[in-house]
Amino acid sequence: MRIAAAVLAVLLSAPIGAQPQAHPTMLVICHTTSPAALDWLLTDPHFEVLARRSPIAVECLIHARDLPLLQSRGYAPRVVHADMEAYYASRLTTPTALATPLGSMGGYFTLSEILAQLDAWHAKYPNLITPRTSIGKSIENRDQWLVKISANAGVDENEPEIFFHSLIHAREPASMMSTMRMVEFLLENYGIDPVVTDLLDNREIWYVPVFNPDGYEYNRSIRPGGGGLWRKNRRQISSSTYGIDLNRNFGFQWGYDSRGSSGSPSSNTYRGTGPFSEPETANVRDFVNSRTPKGLTCAWDCHCHAGYCLYPFSYDNVPSPKAAVYAEISADMVRHNNYTAGTGYTVLYPMNGSTLDWYEGGAGLYAWLPEIGHGSDGFWPPTNRIRALAEEVLGMLVTGVKYAGPYLVTTAQTVTEVGDNDGSFEPGERVEVRATVRNRGVVGATNARIRLVAASPFVTIEVAEAPLGAIATITDANNNAAPVRALISPLCPPGTDLGLAVEVAFDGHVLSTPLDIVSGPSTNLVNDACETATWTMGAASDTATTGMWTHGDPNPTWATSGRKYLVQSGDDHSPSGTQCYVTGNATSALADTDDVDNGRTTLTTPTYDLSAARDPWVSYWRWFMDHGPNPNTDALLVDVTDDGGATWTRVETVTRSEQAWRRHAFRLRDFADPTNAVQLRFVTSDAPDDSFCEAAIDDLRIDDHDDGTRIALQTPAKIGTTATLALTAARSPSLGFATGVAFGARPGIALASGRTIPLTPDALFGVFPLLPSVFRDFVGTLDASGNGTSRIVLPNAGALVGVSFRAAFLTVDAASPDGIRDVSADLPIVIAP
Repeated sequence: MRIAAAVLAVLLSAPIGAQPQAHPTMLVICHTTSPAALDWLLTDPHFEVLARRSPIAVECLIHARDLPLLQSRGYAPRVVHADMEAYYASRLTTPTALATPLGSMGGYFTLSEILAQLDAWHAKYPNLITPRTSIGKSIENRDQWLVKISANAGVDENEPEIFFHSLIHAREPASMMSTMRMVEFLLENYGIDPVVTDLLDNREIWYVPVFNPDGYEYNRSIRPGGGGLWRKNRRQISSSTYGIDLNRNFGFQWGYDSRGSSGSPSSNTYRGTGPFSEPETANVRDFVNSRTPKGLTCAWDCHCHAGYCLYPFSYDNVPSPKAAVYAEISADMVRHNNYTAGTGYTVLYPMNGSTLDWYEGGAGLYAWLPEIGHGSDGFWPPTNRIRALAEEVLGMLVTGVKYAGPYLVTTAQTVTEVGDNDGSFEPGERVEVRATVRNRGVVGATNARIRLVAASPFVTIEVAEAPLGAIATITDANNNAAPVRALISPLCPPGTDLGLAVEVAFDGHVLSTPLDIVSGPSTNLVNDACETATWTMGAASDTATTGMWTHGDPNPTWATSGRKYLVQSGDDHSPSGTQCYVTGNATSALADTDDVDNGRTTLTTPTYDLSAARDPWVSYWRWFMDHGPNPNTDALLVDVTDDGGATWTRVETVTRSEQAWRRHAFRLRDFADPTNAVQLRFVTSDAPDDSFCEAAIDDLRIDDHDDGTRIALQTPAKIGTTATLALTAARSPSLGFATGVAFGARPGIALASGRTIPLTPDALFGVFPLLPSVFRDFVGTLDASGNGTSRIVLPNAGALVGVSFRAAFLTVDAASPDGIRDVSADLPIVIAP
């Protein structure tokens, strides 16, 4: 490829690693046809290979005078950008209009702003982050600042430790912004998010935001608005040549060959005169060596911009002895963003003398090197991509904190009914739980236990704990032979949430998973796997311009094509199905192609007749993602109506992105009456329109919980007659009862146990007859079979015709937590002529 002479005249005429001149650097794509062709690019100091773009294409930084050299070797380089610094600068703006705090250098924090932020965090969270301390000076006498993040941060506790650093290459500020976001997230969510709280209670996180302060300050001096391309430190080698690549200056396999580093001072991968020749690398070496005897297990060297999660080794195609551990843990890390995981050598290109290899081969740690971002982002992603990239890798980095010590994840869980085996967890039966856990942490777990806890007064824990003992890393354990067990009280009302949860306890951690079990028996009324489209998609009030609710097999979407943060699920929830309701379903992998934009979109279920149901519970599975510069500002709203849509009651508001299918269940009577006009409505709203917003709904169920306690009309309710009410409570033989009537029936009388008597007290309600001439036998005792009667004397008055009221009864039991054993559903009665 030829470029115009006018362009050639302004391009840099010195090697890449030389003292920068006021001339641009070029970005080209070179197609290699053989390993030898790649080796030549890797070893020649005039070229810097940045990333692989395909098996035969690599991205390089070069200068114009070197284009003929590339052509003479048989390449046909394609110029992507003739002036990289100008290109980067053109995408950076002053971030005054953005909702999230950013820095003054095109959105990136300057060195002084980073230090000010660390100081501000310590002032606000003094127990969670230490004051910054220096681990040593740089070649130009700047401090390499360090902080520690942990509960009781000022105390050196016996906890697993993890070391993060960024900006070892001075032109990669997205690495710093992403790690700063991780620190912000941990500090803000301690005491709020149980996972974050658990992590800071059981980890010590060391953090150096700017490994290479001299190089970063130099970039600020030459490009105050951002976009500077200086990579190395600022050691002066000659009158015109500066810099050692700090990520080629570490001691393990230093100078292994000239493919993974360069011996030429003009190269951007110049390794220096010897291992740890630079004060910056020596300072980090000494810090790491001081912490490994005290619990340091993992190190993360954060870079940008290839969309990779790298692990050792990178100096050659030599697998780590811990390759299986790396592969499994890394696969779990990249599920958050679909980055490519693998060794530095096989996924990216050879590196020797790198942090990645020394942390494992020299210091005995586990090590990861994320390349944050993607080809279009470059070293200085646009201002509006800074926060998005930080959110993209947040889950990956926090997962790295989890696995720096022992960490048990539940991989299987079986909940068994011990009783009549009809699938319902009924009063008097038992619940047994067996779980399989896997230690994905890099440290073995000790004294691991499975525990069962309950919040309901109707549950007695019989076997609370099952010991698992010690569990080595990447190893399973289970309590299949010794399940934990709970007894459901015979007095437990059907439809009661048992409040059961399984806890996995180990090494100071307690991780809890709710079981979401409702006492039975139950009858399934609606079971819609959403395999056919029967719901109403859209409403007159909708304003969204894209991403409206539709039905189909969902197509996965990512924040950019092919990788990054998963926004829309690629699967429905049903194990045997493929279809669900989704917001937009374009076949493109781009998240912004058909996500919800500019307003709301509505999905409404059919009308369900639940008038015969006693105590219906509703459940559904939902997916919600709100990813972008300002995440978690949009919402999935869920409403229910019992009057065909005339009025709606809010069931839940979902704003937190979870990147997973989640089940939600609720008792209908807590929000609406079980009438013949029940519907649910799901509204996804993108307002403001500043993020990628997607939702999905699948597997709707409505189950009725009925213990056989009911009230019915035995004789018609006609004026001039006595209407007989038949009372049945099979679980309450020989217990006292009380009947009540009322003209209102919602919200009812709330009991301390969480139950509700479905009547509102008014002038006609009581546990004794208010009007003996009208209400007869309203207090009494059920017979040995649990049956009884109450009577209503209806005067022969025409004005009563058409009058409606409701009746219900309860049984009294002093042994029950609230003094009431059973409550019937309310019976609607209309007086006939």
